Parts: sequence; structure tokens; C-alpha cells
Amino acid sequence: MLRSVLISLAAHLAIFLIAWLGLPELFEETPLELQSISVEVVTVDEFSAAPTKALPKPKAEEKPKPKPAPKPEPKPVPKPEPKPEPKPEPKPAPKPEPKPEPKVEPKPQPKPEPKPVPKPEVKKEPTPTPEKPKPKPVEAKKPEPKPEPKPEPKKQPDPEPKRTLADILKDVRKTEPSAQPTPQDTPEDTPEDNASEVVATRLDARLTMSELDAVKRQIERCWSPPAGAKEAGNFAVEIHVSANPDGTVRQARISNSGEIGGDPSRRTIAESALRAVLNPQCSPLKLPLDKYEMWRTFTFNFDMREMLGL
Repeated sequence: MLRSVLISLAAHLAIFLIAWLGLPELFEETPLELQSISVEVVTVDEFSAAPTKALPKPKAEEKPKPKPAPKPEPKPVPKPEPKPEPKPEPKPAPKPEPKPEPKVEPKPQPKPEPKPVPKPEVKKEPTPTPEKPKPKPVEAKKPEPKPEPKPEPKKQPDPEPKRTLADILKDVRKTEPSAQPTPQDTPEDTPEDNASEVVATRLDARLTMSELDAVKRQIERCWSPPAGAKEAGNFAVEIHVSANPDGTVRQARISNSGEIGGDPSRRTIAESALRAVLNPQCSPLKLPLDKYEMWRTFTFNFDMREMLGL
């Protein structure tokens, strides 16, 4: 600490002395030294009478001598290629030593066959004389049974003709009621249809949500929403599906045609949903084949808000 204080005082003192002693010399004006110039006065007459000196001719510039061209360097003499060293002659391969001949082993002498042991003689017992069989009583001949008449082969029912998509849509239009349906015009469902729909609902309830979502995504790819589908509101199309064991759709129909009524936009949406289910590009359906008894008939719900993401 003391050392730094002393150094600071010494530096301040030196700055003060330099400023005090050196300032007067800095501000002193140095006198200008004027050089004396000799001037000769010449009159105009003397200047005009003075002979004009001939101007010296400019000397011709001497052209520099051209430098001599450098002598070309002598080409290096190629060194003679070294002669290849003579290859040493290969040594002759040593002759293989002769293999010793294998010793012939003496054949083993055959063993003498053992003599067969004599079997003890078995004394033959005297065979008893068989008793004479008693004569069987003569049975009365039974009448031969008449051959049963072969049943006539049952006639197989004619296979149902394959129905096209246009035929199914025509049937759907026929089953739809008029704009103002009356209670007499609406057809009553048969017990078979009601039973199939009940079974379909039960089987649909047994499937897992992931399996139903997989089928829904598959059919959604084949469905193109028609114009005016967004204005349909809370409308849903229920399609009753009958499937084959391999997952292909065998038959499909609209099960809630009564809700469609005479609305042309709803009819168009229902027909587009039916076409999507019957589209061969979306068949077979992605359902577990081991659960065929559960999804052989099921009802697919086409909810417009869910399908359009509203």
C-alpha cells in the first residue's frame, strides 16, 4: 500500500515539474530568419541589346543496346538405364520322398461256427378222435325282404341370380315411401327381418371399438359425400350388412328407409352410403375371421356429422 502511494506522488510531482518548466519554452515565438537576396537592376535597353544565345539542341537519346539472347542451356544427357540384374535361377524342387508302402494286415482267420445244440424231441400226444356233430334242425326259409324304394332326389333350389348395384338401388327406391306416407302404405316388417336386425344389433355390440373403427375407416375411403351432405343435419343412414366368412359383403340394404321419406337429399346420401358398402375396393372388410359368428350380419351406422367431421 505504501509503495503504491509513493509511486503515485512521484508521478504527480514529475508531471507538475514538466508542466511548470516546459510551458514557457513552448509558447515562445521563434524569430523568422530572412535570407538576403542579391538583386541586379537591368534596363530595357541592355536587355534588348543582349545577344540571344542559341538554344542547345537536344541530344539524341541513345537507344539501349539490345541485350544478347541468353544461350540455351545444354540439355541434360540422359543417364543410361541400369541393366536389370539377372534373376537367380530357381532352385529345382526337391523330389518328394517315396511314400512307404502300406503294410498288408493279415486277414483274421474265420472263427469256427458253433455246433447247433440238439433240440429235445417232443413226444407227440395222441390226437383225440373228434365227435361227430349232431345234425342241425332244418329251419324254415325266411322270405327275402323286398328292396326299399330309393327316395327321389330333392330338387335343389335354383341359385339366386347375382344382383348388381343398380338392381339394389332400384329396390331401395321401390321400398321408400312416398312424400306423404299413410299408415296403410308403410309395409310391416316380417318376423325374419326383425330377428335379423336384432341379431345384427347384438353382434355389433359384441365387437370392440377398435374393430368397428377399422371397418368405419375402410368404408369411409370408398365414400364420396354428395352435394348437400353438410345440410343434412343430424341424419344417419343405417345399413344392414350380411357378410361371407372371408369378409366380403354378400348383401346390404338400407334399414331405416322410413326416416328418409321423400327428401331427395337424404335419398342421395343413403344411396351413396350403400354404394360405399358394396364397393369391391373396400372388400373384404377388416374384421377378425375367427369371430365370424359375431359379424356375419351387422348394422353399419353412417352418421353424417361423424363422417364429415362436423
